[in-house]
Amino acid sequence: MKFTYKYYFKPRHSDFDNYEIAHHSKFLCWFEEARYECFEQFQEYFDAITRKYIMPVTKLDCKYYQMVTSVDKMLVIVSLDVPITSSILHLNYRLMDSDEKRLYAKGYTEHVFMNEDRELVTSVPEEFLKLVEYITSQE
Repeated sequence: MKFTYKYYFKPRHSDFDNYEIAHHSKFLCWFEEARYECFEQFQEYFDAITRKYIMPVTKLDCKYYQMVTSVDKMLVIVSLDVPITSSILHLNYRLMDSDEKRLYAKGYTEHVFMNEDRELVTSVPEEFLKLVEYITSQE
């Protein structure tokens, strides 16, 4: 089973250079915004997790397919493969136009869970698995 979330946004004027091309670093910012918005949908559950754990990014990657020029609306599709079989949370991203006809970039982030003492948690916390179970049941 896979969970997918669609984050629509309009790039800001400051995302573009003088040639009206979005800087490549903005792609990663858009991925991050999408990830936050995704979990914001389930804030009640997610707040309980973030009170006990932090989830720092340990790895990220972005494959650029084409430049983003001045556009009206964009889309980042965030997906999470379920079930999670290790202590690493892996989120995939696809940056597209809002009509889902043009793919601009694909990427991913990996996160680990750390407890309040900043110690690595060796398995996915039960609270997070319950959140994923709840999210996927809502689709």
